[in-house]
Amino acid sequence: MTKSLAALAIAVALAVPHAPVAAQRQGSSPSFDCGKARSPVERAICASGEAARLDWQIGEQFGLLTRLLDKGAAAALREDQRVFITVRDELYEPTESGRTRLLAQLRARRDLLAGIVVPPEGSRSLEGRWRNIAGEAAITKESDGTLSLGVNTAEPTTGRWVCELGGVIEGGFVSTSSDMIIEPRRVGAALKIEEHSSPNKRGTRDYCGLNGYVEGTYFLWRKP
Repeated sequence: MTKSLAALAIAVALAVPHAPVAAQRQGSSPSFDCGKARSPVERAICASGEAARLDWQIGEQFGLLTRLLDKGAAAALREDQRVFITVRDELYEPTESGRTRLLAQLRARRDLLAGIVVPPEGSRSLEGRWRNIAGEAAITKESDGTLSLGVNTAEPTTGRWVCELGGVIEGGFVSTSSDMIIEPRRVGAALKIEEHSSPNKRGTRDYCGLNGYVEGTYFLWRKP
């Protein structure tokens, strides 16, 4: 049986002494020391009770996942988190709209991490919804037993490019009209998607805007 992050979080809380202290901290401070806050976005988080609570939840969920995932998937999640923090900091503006956008970013990141599921050990199934900061890959089994892949991604900072593709997985690959071949495969607890040019052809990503891509590591996800 797969274990959801929510169930695992409860188990960890029950096993850790002084869990009520953690609950109090959740309502009063973010995941970092506000006394050492230096960047504008860190100071904004410390100044907002809701932002501090969301940041604390993000930190707790991220820490729990990096302990539960295998080494490779945990490393990929750390990189995903690094991109999130970079985007968060680049987009922040010390205005009312900037603070509103920051809260929306924090909620979205909290929800993404809260929905990540750790697959059973040894599972090699491709089926499911898989997400990362750039978007989502969905793999479903059709009535004839074949697997279909659908991927939607966007540039995380400004959305200046968007990608959308879909197709049947045949022999482990999905062919596209642009002579690119998409390879979805399991690597530990994660789904790795790679883009390859067809042999003797120079494929272009006509399923993406300029400089876009779907390649990356995705994490099994269920709506929390």
